[in-house]
Amino acid sequence: MRLNSVVSKQNSSLFKSDQAVTQLNITETESPVGHEPKKPIPDTTETKENLSLTRLEDKVFKKQCELYDLALKHGVTSKLVQRRIDVLIRTKLFRDYSVEKVTRNAGGKTPGVDGIVLEIKEERNAMSEKLLQLLKQYKATPVRRVYIPKANNKKRPLGIPTLQDRCLQQLIALIFDPIVELQSDSNSYGYRKFRSAKNAIGTLRSVLISNTGSENKYIFDCGIKGFFDNINHD
Repeated sequence: MRLNSVVSKQNSSLFKSDQAVTQLNITETESPVGHEPKKPIPDTTETKENLSLTRLEDKVFKKQCELYDLALKHGVTSKLVQRRIDVLIRTKLFRDYSVEKVTRNAGGKTPGVDGIVLEIKEERNAMSEKLLQLLKQYKATPVRRVYIPKANNKKRPLGIPTLQDRCLQQLIALIFDPIVELQSDSNSYGYRKFRSAKNAIGTLRSVLISNTGSENKYIFDCGIKGFFDNINHD
């Protein structure tokens, strides 16, 4: 999918990396010259499911881009944008994709306090329909607490929500993603779609070599010790 044909040219931050960064030589491997013949896709259930998820993802992304353009033109708080949000978050497309996305990721087989996992198609379809009810009336279920080991032989607490809560969170995130991008810092690369550490390195390199040499520039590397243990979660 060509992003430039979908996303408004007025803002280059939506769901894509800075084009100037991608031109820098920061990739691990060079692209091969020419085109190799495509290999046939194995006819397996897993491959078919992956293709199905990819198709859903493409359709969802197109709707997200349309929402972004609408919010850019009329403002996030406009009635037109709010009506579009109300429609999108209830569509079968967004609900189905949210359920499929959650159940197929690495933690999709890890249950919360209710012990429920969505293993078969019928269960995932039922969850997709249930999301409509949760949007009307919702109360989060308790989070399952587990402790995972750290490198210093200590343990870090980890909360595991139920699949139901994760599916609803994913559904809401589909709406938040394009809206948040409108006001996001163009120099922020963490936890954002189509951005990575390589993009940040490329931008940093470009900034460092772009001056005339008359400026003093410094790089600071810092972190918060025991971040998850010490921040106020309330």
